[in-house]
This record gives sequence, structure tokens and C-alpha cells, in this order.
Amino acid sequence: MPSKPSAPQQPFRNDIPRRVLDIPGAQRKPATPEGLAGDGKRLVVGREIRLSGAISSCDCLVVEGQVEADLTEARMVVVSRGGTFKGTATVANAEISGLFDGNLTVSDTATVKPGGVVRGTIRYTNLVMEKGGIVEGTLTPQPRKSAPVKGLMMPSDSADDGRS
Repeated sequence: MPSKPSAPQQPFRNDIPRRVLDIPGAQRKPATPEGLAGDGKRLVVGREIRLSGAISSCDCLVVEGQVEADLTEARMVVVSRGGTFKGTATVANAEISGLFDGNLTVSDTATVKPGGVVRGTIRYTNLVMEKGGIVEGTLTPQPRKSAPVKGLMMPSDSADDGRS
């Protein structure tokens, strides 16, 4: 009985990418919100992860799990839906979709998203409360830090300064 001709064997190719990161031009999407592009100092605390301690000099902290910490010198904190931050945070911007429990000081904009809950104290320059966001505590506005406009005379700059 004649044997069937076998299909030609293809040699195993090692040059086929096995991971997305190995594909030329492919990139992973950052876990940080828009506006924080670049390779900054980011810390992502994933779901089911617990972290406690002090965090400093972090461009962006993304909380998907549980964090109990003091956060200083940060540009942004993002508490994602299902995430919990307990402690003190001093940041430029905050975006809360989960639970923030403690003292939050924001030099630019604090945003409480739908489902976001802030318990404690928020000191803010700009506050955005989206429908469905909750604040249980104290809201304290901070003065805006703006440079004087050239050519604009302030009342104290007038010619009548009381020295007549």
C-alpha cells in the first residue's frame, strides 16, 4: 500500500512575537488619567492590593485597591471605583470615583465623580462635583494663586495713597 505524501513540515519560528510588548510599535496604555502623559513617577495600587505607609514625590497615585497613607508632593491622586484611600493627601489634582477618607488638600482641582465618596475635609481651589458624587464632611475653599495682570492697577496702586 503506497504511503500518503505528508504535508510539508513548517519549521518552528522563533521570530513571531508572543507578547503585545514584543510587537513593533505596540504600546501598553497607561493606567493613569489623561493629562499625565510621559514617563513620570506613577504608583498603581491594583485591586486586592493593600498598601500602608508614607508616599512622597509621586507624580500620580492610582488607587484601585486599599491605601492607608500620607501622600505628599504629588501631582495627582486617582481613587478608582472600588478603591479606598484613608489618610492625608496633599496634591495638585484629585479625581475620586471610589472612597477617600481623611484630609485632602488640593492646590488646583478636586473632582468627585459619580459613585465617589469623600469623608473628612477637602481644602480646594477648584471643586467639581459630578452628579452622584458625595462629600460627607467639611469643604474649605483656598484662595487662588494667580499672578497679577500687567497694566492692571489695583486699588492700593492708585496715585492717592494718603500722602498728600
